Parts: sequence; structure tokens; C-alpha cells
Amino acid sequence: MNFDDDMVSVVIPTFNSEKYIYRALESVLSQTYLNFEIIVVDNNSSDKTKDIVMSFSDNRINLLNTVNNGVIAYSRNIGIKASKGKWVAFLDSDDWWHPDKLKYSVRVLKSGAKIVYHNMYIAQKERNIYLKKMKIRQVNRPVIVDLLINGNMLPNSSVVVCRKTLNEIDLLNEDREFITYEDYDAWIRIAEVTDSFVFISKCLGYYWSGADN
Repeated sequence: MNFDDDMVSVVIPTFNSEKYIYRALESVLSQTYLNFEIIVVDNNSSDKTKDIVMSFSDNRINLLNTVNNGVIAYSRNIGIKASKGKWVAFLDSDDWWHPDKLKYSVRVLKSGAKIVYHNMYIAQKERNIYLKKMKIRQVNRPVIVDLLINGNMLPNSSVVVCRKTLNEIDLLNEDREFITYEDYDAWIRIAEVTDSFVFISKCLGYYWSGADN
């Protein structure tokens, strides 16, 4: 497959997310960086999630359907395999982005970084009350040591990573024992092949911590 050297593929796994999926998609469509595609991987939702996704008349949105049996890494990998961009951005369906998220991320990636991440606001309640910033920082080198000692420093919905780097680690681990921390496992395995992790201190996204998160 030939990849677009300037495109970001945004992978959004979802399941019964009718309350939030519109907000997530709108935040991507409102980006100031315009060369992106959106791959929504729906886990056989029984609510109006699919209808909401299909209500957007934008050919950059692709809807894929699957049954992941509770393994969200399976859905993410479907999205990655279908992607056409040089970079892959992850966005959970109940989170959303600042309009300049991709602009700043791509700028850093074009300077040579293999994986970039940023700070996020924690938000909850239907009024979108932003409580505080997450406690995120630049990981120290060697990155693998920092991650193993200090834990996960990369919020999933903040990450944009080179597609080739994901291929090097054979994508996300779909083993059921990695459920809930498959992203952390991926960052550790990426750190085994590169130390090129770059943190953007700006808050460029919103992490939803509502009761149904």
C-alpha cells in the first residue's frame, strides 16, 4: 500500500457511543490541519452510534464494523490496517481534541519524532467542566526505563505515531490479558525500537472521566 506522506489517519474505536461520538468526530473535522482521514471502527453497536457517524456528509470518514469480543486492541488494529496515512492518531470515542492538535503534532513529527503526545484536560459532567490538567511530562531517556519504572505517561487520545513504527512492533497486542493496558504495552514495545518520544506541553485534548467512562 502507498501511504500519503502528509496524511494523519485518525482511528476511533467505538461501542454504543451515541452520547459522545458526534463530539469526537466534530473535533476532528474542526482541525486546522486538513490532511486527515477518520476511521471509525464500530463494535456492533446497538444504539444510534452508526446513524450518527453516517449523518456526516464527509468522505474523509470511513465506518468499519466488527465484533471485538471486548478486545479494543482488535478494533484499533483493524483501523490501523485500513489506514492510508504516514501517521496514526488514536482517539477514544468519548474524548475530543483542540482544533490545533494535529497541526502541532504533525509539526513535531515532521522534525523527526516517531511518536508524539500532549497534555489533556480532564473533563466530566454533561456541561463539559474541565477540572484540571493531567499530570503528563516528557519521558526521560532511555524511554523504556522511564515507562517501566514510572508507568504510562502517554494518554491514548493524545498520541500520534508513525505508521512504520507501529508496523515494527506488529501493531497492538490483542491478547486478552492486555485488555485495559494494551496502549501502555504498545508504548513500551515502541520504546524498545526508538527513544524518539516527544511531549507537547500544550493541552490539546479533553479526556472524558464521566461516570460511564
